[in-house]
Amino acid sequence: MNSSFSAPGIPPGGPRRSRPRRTARSLTAVAAVAAVALGGAYAAGLGPFEGDTGPDPGAVAEARAFLADWAAGRLPQAAARTTGPDRAERVLASFTTGLDIGEPRLTAGKPEETGDGTLTVPFTAKMPVTGLGTWTYTSELPLREQKDGAWKVDWTLSLVHPRLTGTEKFRLEREETAPAEATGRDGETLSAATH
Repeated sequence: MNSSFSAPGIPPGGPRRSRPRRTARSLTAVAAVAAVALGGAYAAGLGPFEGDTGPDPGAVAEARAFLADWAAGRLPQAAARTTGPDRAERVLASFTTGLDIGEPRLTAGKPEETGDGTLTVPFTAKMPVTGLGTWTYTSELPLREQKDGAWKVDWTLSLVHPRLTGTEKFRLEREETAPAEATGRDGETLSAATH
């Protein structure tokens, strides 16, 4: 004996499920529109799909690593990141110890592409000279892409300081000077003991 029961207002076979299907179709349509929009942005070179027009991240990373090694006193490692490691290590060491520099702070700026496989990264140097304060200046790191695709700092003396050349050098000279003599309006010498 077959008998079927249906509640009032509910068709035989159970309730209809048209709402979930409509929702699924709407989500599919939204996804299709988003895919077309993202594809258009990619083709136009917009947003996160911008074309590769910026400096090579490997070059920028190498410049920052060189500055970090130099600042930390890891001069052999810094020199190894250059195209002239032996000369670089000697110059960096004599510059730092010769000028009695403590722990330099070297901050990289915005890199600039110069073409022909080269790149320049400007940086600010804050050199604490013992007993004299901090010497601040700006310079630039030239980087060159090597045959194997790696980047190296293209060694030149002027990257240490723009005025440093084969003939222009820096030398620290300390002179002992007598304290300045202060005089009053009447011409008498003023001393720290009385004033």
